[in-house]
Amino acid sequence: MKNFDQILVCGDIHGNMNIITDFLKKMDLKNCAVIVAGDFGIGFEYWMKEVKKLKYFDELLSNNNNTIYAVRGNHDDPSYFNGKYDTDFIKLVPDYTVLELNQWNILCVGGATSIDRMNRKKYITGKGRDWWVNETFYFDENKVKNIKDIDFVVTHTAPHFCYPFVKNGLDYWINRDDLLQDDVDTERLNVTKLYEELKKNNNIAKWYYGHFHMSNILPYDKTLFIGLNINEFKEIKL
Repeated sequence: MKNFDQILVCGDIHGNMNIITDFLKKMDLKNCAVIVAGDFGIGFEYWMKEVKKLKYFDELLSNNNNTIYAVRGNHDDPSYFNGKYDTDFIKLVPDYTVLELNQWNILCVGGATSIDRMNRKKYITGKGRDWWVNETFYFDENKVKNIKDIDFVVTHTAPHFCYPFVKNGLDYWINRDDLLQDDVDTERLNVTKLYEELKKNNNIAKWYYGHFHMSNILPYDKTLFIGLNINEFKEIKL
C-alpha cells in the first residue's frame, strides 16, 4: 500500500503529459497520485521514442514525489500495459489491477472502441500505429467474482446507463462502419455487467471514467458515476 497526500483522477490527455506536470506545478502538489482514466496516448510513436518520453517525465515527477497511474484507453497501445515500460513514477496499469492507495482499493479497467476506427490504420509504415484490434473493453467475469473491498473504480468507458447515451459524432461513423453500432452497444452493456457483478461483493462509492470528453455526475444505486472531460482533474475522496 502506498500513501499520498492527495489522489486525483484525470480525463483523457491524449499523449500530452505536460497537462499533468503543469497542473501539479501550478497547484504546488507534492506526494500526489494522478490516475489517468484512459487515453494516456502511448503507442503512437516508435517504442524508443515512447520510452525516452516516459523517462523524461519520470524525472520531472520524481522532483516532488508525484506518481502517474495510467489506465488503458482506446488511444493506447495495449502492449505497453504489462509492467515492462513502467518507470519509478509512471505506471501503465494492466486491466483489473487493484491499486491500494491511502487505505483505499481502486479497481482500474481499461479499453474502449474507437468510433473512428475506419479512418485509422493498424500499422502505417514510418508513422507507427494508431489503432489496435484489442483496444476494446473486456469483461472478465472470473476475475471480477474474486474482487472484494473495492472503494472506487476507474474505467475508460462507462456502463450503458451513464451519460452520454451516445458518443458525439457516432451517427457519422455508423454510416461508414457496419459493425460499429453493435460493438459500441455491446461494450457499454459489458461495462454494466462489470458494475452488476462488482456490486454483489463491494460498496463502490464512486466510479470515474473518461472517453466521452464531457463532464457529468450521475447518482445510480449507491454509486456516484463521474464522467471527466479532456484534461479535467477530480480529487478521489469519500
